[in-house]
Amino acid sequence: MAEIMDIDGRAFVSTAEMPLPEWNCVLGDRPVTTLTLKDDDLFLITDTLGNIAGYDCHSEGITGSMGLFCRDTRFLSRLELQINGRSPILLSSTAQKGFVLSVISANPQIDDRIKAETIGIQREIAINGGLFEELQITNYSLNRVSFTISLSFDSDFMDLFEVRGFPREKKGKLLRLLPKDNQ
Repeated sequence: MAEIMDIDGRAFVSTAEMPLPEWNCVLGDRPVTTLTLKDDDLFLITDTLGNIAGYDCHSEGITGSMGLFCRDTRFLSRLELQINGRSPILLSSTAQKGFVLSVISANPQIDDRIKAETIGIQREIAINGGLFEELQITNYSLNRVSFTISLSFDSDFMDLFEVRGFPREKKGKLLRLLPKDNQ
């Protein structure tokens, strides 16, 4: 039985005791190119789709160093847009302004129902004292289409030196809030 911790009247358990369901990993086999945004002590490193691959998608290298960082702590370790559980097709992306990332992508082939590049996805990510994201979805088909857009995110609160491979001597506990029906 998991150890339940009460903090301010809310019940928490260790993340090891209550793992989240696995997400689909949408990284390919080819090398990952990254884009970086910076605003004061806040910086964001993503792939060219604006995604931050989750820890289960990589073991080392540049994908392991992606995230949203502030004052040497990674506050966002996963930010991943998927369409029907798959990665969008990148058409173009730019981070020329330094604090705004613009991505234009489209859907992959979705079964026999939706041809590739039928759905346009425009994604704007900005950092300005925080992270802001705006999505615009456009159906270029003459017919109604049905699909699922998911935006997965997670945080590991790792120190920048941990992200770079230097282990910590001491570390706090990462807890997950228990849903009210489990309390």
